Amino acid sequence: MKLKRKKQIKLNKGIVKKSILKIVVLLMIIGLNWTGLLAIGRTLAYFNDTENALGNAYQTGTLDFSLNSPGDFSPSVLTPGQSATRSVSVVNNGSLDFQYNVQAVKISGDNEFCNALQLKAELEGEIKYNDNLMGLNLDLPVVIGIDGQDDWLFIITLPVAAPETLQGKTCQFKFIFDGWQTNLPDSSSGFSDQEEITNSLQGGKWVVESGDVVINELMWMGSYLRPFDEWIELRNMTSSPIDISGWKLTKLTGGCCGGEQEKLMLDIPSGSVIPPNGYFLISNFGKDNSRINVVPDLVDTRVALRNLNLQIKLYNGDWQNPANLIDTADDGKCYPLAGYRGIFFHLSMERNDVPGDGTLAGNWHTCLDFYNTRIYWDSGDIFNLGTPSVLNLSDEEDADLKYYIQFEQILLAEGVYLPDPIFEEENYDEEILEQLPEPEPKPEPILPEPVSTYDLFAVGETSGQEEILADDLVETGLIETATPALEETVEMPESILDTATPSTEEAMVIEEEPIVEEEIFEEELTEGEPVVEEKEPVMEEPVEDPTPEEILIEDSQSEPLKEPEPQPEADPPGVKEPDSEPEPEPEPEPEPEPKLNNDNIENE
Repeated sequence: MKLKRKKQIKLNKGIVKKSILKIVVLLMIIGLNWTGLLAIGRTLAYFNDTENALGNAYQTGTLDFSLNSPGDFSPSVLTPGQSATRSVSVVNNGSLDFQYNVQAVKISGDNEFCNALQLKAELEGEIKYNDNLMGLNLDLPVVIGIDGQDDWLFIITLPVAAPETLQGKTCQFKFIFDGWQTNLPDSSSGFSDQEEITNSLQGGKWVVESGDVVINELMWMGSYLRPFDEWIELRNMTSSPIDISGWKLTKLTGGCCGGEQEKLMLDIPSGSVIPPNGYFLISNFGKDNSRINVVPDLVDTRVALRNLNLQIKLYNGDWQNPANLIDTADDGKCYPLAGYRGIFFHLSMERNDVPGDGTLAGNWHTCLDFYNTRIYWDSGDIFNLGTPSVLNLSDEEDADLKYYIQFEQILLAEGVYLPDPIFEEENYDEEILEQLPEPEPKPEPILPEPVSTYDLFAVGETSGQEEILADDLVETGLIETATPALEETVEMPESILDTATPSTEEAMVIEEEPIVEEEIFEEELTEGEPVVEEKEPVMEEPVEDPTPEEILIEDSQSEPLKEPEPQPEADPPGVKEPDSEPEPEPEPEPEPEPKLNNDNIENE
């Protein structure tokens, strides 16, 4: 019995072991294939689908703006009670609306002057600020307009009570526009932008004394072939800008060397400022219609300068109040104190570097600098001398016009250029024409042999001061040898040289070119034969056309010189005789004159 029980127990143990082993194996199989079994189960249990949405993007907004302004404050120079303006536009260049503030910050300059300036800021006509310039800082920010642009107008004024110590002072400052998002309290967080615009203002000289501004140069004679091409140059003698707005220029009218009356010529418009130690040019014509190669500061057709009784006065305000007189040019007694108007050359009347009393001749001189003044005149001009809008260049100690007087006689004899007729009554009032004195008769000028010297300046052999000598012409190749006629300098009669001062126009009045009369030769005939007077044919030397290299003055208002009509050639003596007259003996041929080097003229 016991044995049977033992066998049964043993058998049960074997079954248990086998069962456990099977279970373990099954678990291992399940564990190793769990992932696959799960996939098989999900595939068998579900339907699955996937979709992708493309083109999705997220972008932040932009906050950006700019400032547009046509220019700095105008006028840039202020005197007490005067205002300057500047317009500034704020333009939204981004996608977000924004709010902004404006403040003024000094860059450099005088503290007292900057703090004295008063500012009024207007936005679209609404006053946003009205107080001291340096205190600008808006209490409430401004939201950019719905149209994306805000237009500001800034007006700065120097108070009437500004002290004299502010004269010439400067203030450089900037407006800072600080912008940020409309949903934030300030620009410390979020999106923001900041733009700046710089400005500059200067105090003028409002306590102007006599001599601070002078009438520095007058082109009272006009230019070659343009008698009304006249201008006036003012000069600031101080180191501060001077506002000459509302100043007056007067001239003399009526009378002749006595009995004249002062009359207003023109008012200087608002905004006219002469820079420190600078110039202000007032012209009758603009640059395009004048021979000057300079843009005038003011073009006014009321500029009219007399050739006699020239006196110009400059006033700071009411010209009828002598206390406002700033400067006077010329004494107004007959001929001007300086300057020259010839039949070709027109030389300006220049003030000395130390101006002195403008009514005294010793403080003026005639512009004689030929070479250094060419840049201030139209290309090709050789007859006008002056220094518009720049420092006077001529040597005030040397006012010798003899060279130009001599040169004009040579040019006149050549016949290449059209003489400029001189009329003493130019720019005169009708009431004085009958009072003009009769000019004294003048001897005929001594003319040299006609030689081509119109480019004598160009070769640089003369300085514009010395006399013309024959050797000068030989060296330049214009003539081959020095003839007796050119060995001596061209001398003018004493009556002309004595009056050939910078103010003497009368000395150079040449009404027409002298005509050389034909010489009449008287032949000795044989006894019994009648005496026949016969004129030797005069062969006119042809005037050659100038080459392109020759400097000529073109003028639309003048007519070119006409070539002389061809004269019929005279028959040589002894060929054509009247029927009733016997044939005269042949006359001896005159000695040939020195030959001119025309080849050199053509090659110039």
